Amino acid sequence: MKPVKRFLALVVIGMLMTSCATSVDEEESKPHGPGTPGTPTTPTPSDPSAPIPSTPEQPTPSNPGTPSTPVAVPSISLMVPTSGKVGTEVTIRGRNLENTKQVCFATQCTAPTSVTADAITVKAPEMTGAVLVGVDVGGTHLTAGLFNYLFASVNHDEIDWCQLVSVSPAIKENEPLVMAAQVYEEGITGSGSPHSGIMAQMGYHESGKASLEDFSWVAIQRNTAFGELASMTNDEYRSETPLPLKAGDYQVVARFSLNGRDWLYCDLNGSGDGFDMAMSARVKVVGKNEEAVPDKSIGWCRIMNGNTSIASQVGVASEDIYAQVYVDGCTGEKGPCGDVKAQVGYGPSYLATTNSIDTGYTWTNAVLNPAFDKTTAADNDEYMAQVKTNEPGAYL
Repeated sequence: MKPVKRFLALVVIGMLMTSCATSVDEEESKPHGPGTPGTPTTPTPSDPSAPIPSTPEQPTPSNPGTPSTPVAVPSISLMVPTSGKVGTEVTIRGRNLENTKQVCFATQCTAPTSVTADAITVKAPEMTGAVLVGVDVGGTHLTAGLFNYLFASVNHDEIDWCQLVSVSPAIKENEPLVMAAQVYEEGITGSGSPHSGIMAQMGYHESGKASLEDFSWVAIQRNTAFGELASMTNDEYRSETPLPLKAGDYQVVARFSLNGRDWLYCDLNGSGDGFDMAMSARVKVVGKNEEAVPDKSIGWCRIMNGNTSIASQVGVASEDIYAQVYVDGCTGEKGPCGDVKAQVGYGPSYLATTNSIDTGYTWTNAVLNPAFDKTTAADNDEYMAQVKTNEPGAYL
């Protein structure tokens, strides 16, 4: 939160007090004869040119003024609880809080339900994740601390999303297989604290036409250092477990479950578009005395335009479509990988439910993106292409 600068100006106004005195000279009375009543003497105005005797100035009592009132500075000492779900009653304690107008949970601001000089009560508004709580006390902005939203996981049936992120492409027999997978669950992951209801496993099987039921599964553990490295919304789970793998080629996948509910399976392309065995990771295992050199193959690829739709006109080239690719030992800092050929394809939306991607799609060659910022994905190369349709419609 940006600090607010305030300036206090003190203005002192002095009062100039003056006193005015007048002096009247009386004309000396003439002597009266005996028995003759005296005649009142009419005062004669004094000669303005004559000097006027000075009259000692009387001291004027000074005005002591109004005693200054100490400024009541608001402060916050405590917020309880520091986690909860939407609607949780939160109490913020401190001093001089009686002028509180609103409490903001990140960008969601709400009026408190009760306010006293020592405490504010407010209900947590709609928001997710760990958010900063701010308090507006009569124009003074204070920070109460972080509030971590916890989703009522009992209402969840399954994990929202997961993705297999990386797997060792080649290892020797009985060496640790290093892998990582990420998971997202609204209101739970990304908080910096583990959730006991999340179960994570890695599955492996010799390459072939095996189904997921044929895979062997081992537990993988939450990577506690991940929060310092990347996403603020996901959690990462890793494994460096030695596995009893003989020489050969293997497929590796990951799966997550919440509170013992159904498993969500994830491949290298993430679970957003469903699970595809063809997008499982490939691992080459060699003998103890052999060199573990991975076969050169596409390890991962993804369209990077996100989930947004692209609008185009018939016969007019679309906006650029970007896709990234990873080949171990070839793309990234060692790239560009000359062995990679990239294309962008499109086809009618109904083909998404068939296996006609090779025959039903129109493909356009993609070229390397010369402006690709490798600091965002140091191990990948990025390609770009435009597509042009000849018929109106919805395409994938």
